[in-house]
Amino acid sequence: MARVAWLLQERLRGAGVLVGAGCPLAVPGGEPIVVDLALFQQHSNDDALIRLPPAAVIEVLTSEDRAQALFAKLKRLRMWGVPHLFLIDPSKQLIVTGGDPMLKPLPSIEVPGFGLSLLHSEVFGEPCQHVEERGPVSQ
Repeated sequence: MARVAWLLQERLRGAGVLVGAGCPLAVPGGEPIVVDLALFQQHSNDDALIRLPPAAVIEVLTSEDRAQALFAKLKRLRMWGVPHLFLIDPSKQLIVTGGDPMLKPLPSIEVPGFGLSLLHSEVFGEPCQHVEERGPVSQ
């Protein structure tokens, strides 16, 4: 996760985007949800950020993650209005979408509104064997 957080901060420096790690989000319908990484449009009142849906959420899977709890978390985030959900599985070196369609393998993490594209090789440090890589997102 540290590599992805660093890449996001480097790519989004000066873009008016806040990268939050381990953020508790005030998602309606239950307890706050803590996410691995979230991308927010910067606001003057940082306290309000957790009360607004982030532009993107990235979850890094671990051996402790349980499928049922993870899918419930993703469902609540989608219903709250998070437009971009990504899962990174380091053990399988996969990036998948947590949105619709669920669990579709991806060659990169792309958030078009931010002009952001992190290729598989950047996330994992080597070429992707599961999907073809593409270039950066055009705006």
